[in-house]
Amino acid sequence: MLLTHDTQSALRVLLLGVLITCFPLTLTLLRELELLHLFASEDSHPRLLVNREGALLEHNQAATGFPLYSDTPPHSSFERLFEPKERPQFKPLLGEARRLGSAHHLVSLHLNGSLHHFSLICTPTNAGHRDGDWLLSFYDITELQMLGHALEQTGQHYQQVVDLTAEGLLLLDGRRITFANQSAARLLGMEHQDALLHRDIRDFFSKPQWKKASGPLKPLFKKQRFELEPVELELTTEKRFPIVVEATAKPFLFQESQSTLLSLRDIGHQKAEQQQLERAAHYDEVTNLPNRHYFLEQLSRVISRSHRSPTEHAVLFIDLDNFKEINDSLGHQTGDLVLQEVARRLNNHSRRENTLARLGGDEFSLLLENISSPYEASSVAGNIVELLGAPIRLQGHTRWVTPSIGIALYPQNGTTTKELLKNADTAMYHAKRAGKNAYRFFSADMNRILNRRLQMEQELDEVLAQRKLQVYFQPRVRPHDRKVVGLEALARWKNNQGELVTPGEHLHVAQQSQLVFRFEQEIMTQLNEQLKRWRLLGVNFGTLSLNLSTALLEDSDQLLERLAQLKPDKTTQNQLEVELDASVLLDANPRVSTLLERISRMGFKLAIDHFGSNPASFTLLGSLPIHSLKIDQALIKEIDHSPEAQRILKTIALVAHSLDIKVSTTGVETGPQAQWLQQLGCDLMQGFLFYPPQDAKTTTHLLLSSDSAHHSSCKEP
Repeated sequence: MLLTHDTQSALRVLLLGVLITCFPLTLTLLRELELLHLFASEDSHPRLLVNREGALLEHNQAATGFPLYSDTPPHSSFERLFEPKERPQFKPLLGEARRLGSAHHLVSLHLNGSLHHFSLICTPTNAGHRDGDWLLSFYDITELQMLGHALEQTGQHYQQVVDLTAEGLLLLDGRRITFANQSAARLLGMEHQDALLHRDIRDFFSKPQWKKASGPLKPLFKKQRFELEPVELELTTEKRFPIVVEATAKPFLFQESQSTLLSLRDIGHQKAEQQQLERAAHYDEVTNLPNRHYFLEQLSRVISRSHRSPTEHAVLFIDLDNFKEINDSLGHQTGDLVLQEVARRLNNHSRRENTLARLGGDEFSLLLENISSPYEASSVAGNIVELLGAPIRLQGHTRWVTPSIGIALYPQNGTTTKELLKNADTAMYHAKRAGKNAYRFFSADMNRILNRRLQMEQELDEVLAQRKLQVYFQPRVRPHDRKVVGLEALARWKNNQGELVTPGEHLHVAQQSQLVFRFEQEIMTQLNEQLKRWRLLGVNFGTLSLNLSTALLEDSDQLLERLAQLKPDKTTQNQLEVELDASVLLDANPRVSTLLERISRMGFKLAIDHFGSNPASFTLLGSLPIHSLKIDQALIKEIDHSPEAQRILKTIALVAHSLDIKVSTTGVETGPQAQWLQQLGCDLMQGFLFYPPQDAKTTTHLLLSSDSAHHSSCKEP
């Protein structure tokens, strides 16, 4: 039979009404069935049903073991199951369960002679006629509590072990300290480890220490890495005392977060002991100088560096003459005092970059690094001879100690430590055989050169002492009319045979000794006297040029003081010129630049000599008060046949003129040279083609005759 659509709708409504009416009854039945299942099943957890007054209604099989329950008649108060001190908490527990839907409480019951701990959960039943009753479920947590207690004791033991650990332990979350043991607290100067919690580890580094340590520690702080191989760190305690530690790190899972366990081991005492051992291994006990072992290591390092960048060095072997007599006559204690005084003198006069050592006995050694020439080594050796020549006064005794010094050069006299020290020792014995209190090079050729240098020093010293030095003048001319417009002051003297001598090698020797100051002083003194005479005579000398050694630039105050003797007045303003070697342009030294500025402000013109002999910096020409450039003679000799020399000179002239700098030449000896120089733009010429150097009297006659012929001819273009 088919039902109409309206009939079907009516049946649906009727069925829905029946379901709605029966649903509460159905829900109640389901809850009753659930309770019956809980109490009928073989559940291992004790369960009790109590009413709102706390009377016991039912229990399951697991609850029969409760000692109080077996003696309690049904419907008696459940509170008797609790320990007396816990009974007042029962009714508030039921109220909480009614209000929140369930309640939890920890209770303790005696079962079979032992105390058991239960987690009690109280739940309202809300089931039909049982509405207002409660289901009490007991979960035995005795073993859990015992385990927790054991873990707590283990944690306490672990903390004791951690605190007794000698190494400081820090748990880091980035840079923040989340845990520290007592050793870390002691290490960092804190009374208790808790004072370190939440501190930034950066607090325990000074700025220099942090800069040095941030390299290895940065990945840890950024959590990019959690491990660290042993590394030496410098830290600062809370009271700002520096400490040295060895740090290592391992990953550590803390509160479900990956952290870094940083271990700090104090190595301060170990470091000090190590330094003491290293000092004992590398330093001499008597003089506190480096010993033979240290010296050979340093020499080996210098040789290794020289393989990559060729440089020249010198080893000086110093032996004290007749030292054995002091030991034998005054005793070893006095001998040690003499050695200490010698070491003090040598050390005070040794540059920091050099290495001075005591090899043993009365032998010392000195390593000179990166010397400019062998003369530098001989100059140092000469100073040592003079330095140790002063008497030593000790304990009422006066003694003289002289040295014999041998010099070996790297790489000429050896390329290994053994060769250099052996050859320096051999040279020292040559110095002893020569009469002691002297120095010798290992090379016979070098000794000949040294002897020649000493001879020239003595000759120049004699020339200066006896005032044999004379100032000569070589005129400069204009290219187009050959008129004299200037002079260059040159030094000359006559030897014992009456021959005129040019400085040449003597000047080079003077520049490597203190003689250069006396030499320049004598030149300036004579120039000053000559300038006075020319002023009285009304001589117009154009521009007078004076060569100055670059060695004088090292003592700017002394140089300026001596130039003040020649300081131009109103009649000679811009007529005095100072010439310096082109090497000053190779090093943009602010101190030198400042000195040149001061010389220029004094009224002197500045000229650069030997320009073109080396790759001098054109960029400095515009920044310095340069008036003229003097072309190197090597270019002049090739100018009439070398296209390359012509191109170089033309370029120099173009650059100089663009900067309003004049170009002059010296050493012009032939007509073709003069023609080429004039075509390439030279402003002034000087050389034997025009005039040789001549004494002051001859030069005065030349200037007076030239001035009378044309009064204005000495003015520069």
